[in-house]
Amino acid sequence: MLDEILHPCGIQYTLVDGYIVLKSVVRDDTGKTPAKPELFTVCGIITDSATREVMIGAAVYIRETGTGVTSNNYGFYSLTLPAGVYTLQTSYVGYTFQSKILDLSGDIRRNILLNQSPYTLKEIIINPFSQEQLVFSSLAAQTHVDPLLSSGNRLHLARLICSNRSTTFRG
Repeated sequence: MLDEILHPCGIQYTLVDGYIVLKSVVRDDTGKTPAKPELFTVCGIITDSATREVMIGAAVYIRETGTGVTSNNYGFYSLTLPAGVYTLQTSYVGYTFQSKILDLSGDIRRNILLNQSPYTLKEIIINPFSQEQLVFSSLAAQTHVDPLLSSGNRLHLARLICSNRSTTFRG
């Protein structure tokens, strides 16, 4: 029905991911409208190369068109494109990025194996001081601490502050 309406107006349509995309048709010198471009599908399953587990949510991207999909719960992906040569890029967090040239002149089933990419994290330093030592250090650093408080009394004061007890001090 769309062909009957749009063809006389010189408009061509294609379905892309459930959307109707309209574009004007260039007529050749004979006045004939060129045929619609033939669409082909590339599909497959993305798996881990070591464990052969399916990769749920792996990204598959066509660089030339800017279109892409993610693999479903079974690791399956599918893209429908006009005939041509494309760069098929695949990525997944913790795995190496893959890029392959794809000559799409017919339907293709292309399964993809992804390799794990080991990476190291920066070191994490855990502070060896306890909360009690930090409070004591901050009390000792203050210049207005009563000089009559001995170091034993300061340690007791630090323990009281850290123990969440309500204590009143008089100076």
